[in-house]
Amino acid sequence: MGCPAIAMRLLVIIAAARGAVFNESSRRHCTEAELEHLRTDKNAELHEVLSAVHGPRCGGFFIESGANNGRNSVTRNFEGAGWRGICVEPSPVLFQLLQRYRPLCENHNVALFGERREMVYRERGAAFSPEAARVIANGRYGGALKDHSGLEEMRTPKLWAKMEAAHPNASRRDHTILARPVDDVLGGARNHVDLYSLDVEGAELSILEHFPFDKIVVELWFVETNKLDRVAFVAFMESKGYSCHHYDHVNSLCQLNKHRFGHHGTPPA
Repeated sequence: MGCPAIAMRLLVIIAAARGAVFNESSRRHCTEAELEHLRTDKNAELHEVLSAVHGPRCGGFFIESGANNGRNSVTRNFEGAGWRGICVEPSPVLFQLLQRYRPLCENHNVALFGERREMVYRERGAAFSPEAARVIANGRYGGALKDHSGLEEMRTPKLWAKMEAAHPNASRRDHTILARPVDDVLGGARNHVDLYSLDVEGAELSILEHFPFDKIVVELWFVETNKLDRVAFVAFMESKGYSCHHYDHVNSLCQLNKHRFGHHGTPPA
């Protein structure tokens, strides 16, 4: 964990000790440098999300579940606009690079789930050969067969067998990792998130079904939905007070309907 991430974590711990809770957005007006970043950054996902933001666009707080190697990441470009947050990556291999490339993030090598317990993360690809070790050391590894990796229990044995048959020569390693609830990771000192990016290779709806919507307000969800029943996904999010549209054939953006909550955006008592 880098120095900025440690500092952010200390602020959260101090706030929790004092009984304070961050229950409103931390977004603020942009500095000149941040405005220049927004003018020159060509990342389409950055501008798509910010176009849905009401009010100030800089200094927000995000969570990214499935942050990959830190470079192949939705939230990376937000840091230039003063956003800070939590980056979560269950893959032990990719987490090495996440720590290197995202020192401003509070990085966690866990899976976000509804309860604290051990889970098995199945990693597939050429990640464990001597050549792959050199690639990782040089910072070039992006995650071979990332789409064919994931939490073991989130796919049926039949589906795992089908994916392994498609790449019979790919290596496989099962890692026992810790799953933690999102409010556990937040440390109890924040119940407002400006952006939650969720990309967990088909387990998105299961994660959402365990999310504590009654405790934590998320203004915007950016979710990979190409492996989901998109009709069921939209119906679920609408039941939680969100309006969604499909950004492209892969991702969907869901925005909180403000009337569902109080004036300050906090969950109803």
